Amino acid sequence: MNVLKSFVRVMEVFNKYVGYLLAIILAVMTLLIFWQVVSRHFFGTPLSWSEELARFLMIYLIMVGSALATKDGGMISVDILLEKFESTKFKPYIITIAQLLSIIFFVVLFIYGYQFAMNSFNQIAPGSQISMGWVYLSIPFGAVLLTINSITRIVSVFVGEEKTE
Repeated sequence: MNVLKSFVRVMEVFNKYVGYLLAIILAVMTLLIFWQVVSRHFFGTPLSWSEELARFLMIYLIMVGSALATKDGGMISVDILLEKFESTKFKPYIITIAQLLSIIFFVVLFIYGYQFAMNSFNQIAPGSQISMGWVYLSIPFGAVLLTINSITRIVSVFVGEEKTE
């Protein structure tokens, strides 16, 4: 049981640093979009690469951010079963089943996302000249983080770190 609690604590620290990464990505996106507006308004010619790079960063922001939301149960879901079993001993099992089904989806997302990314490295984005494979790697990267955080949620439910009532 101590190993599982330690795992949850390690993942909390890991997710804290992932949150810092998300803040940095959001700050860079904000600066890029601000510079895009300034260059368009004052210089008449917007930078072609800044809009594209901001879009790519937003993709990573969404994939990584959804992993953090998964750990805390913040993803959109149908809570009818959780509401029905709100104060019973079945709630941890319902959360576990939902997370296990999600993990199956994340594994499929990883497999196909990885294949798609590997097949896309020869495509180059026109504005930033970044290989699209790097952009599409956000899918398997996010799937790994989603899986890890789903496992963390399952463990935290059963070691008493997450309130189920």
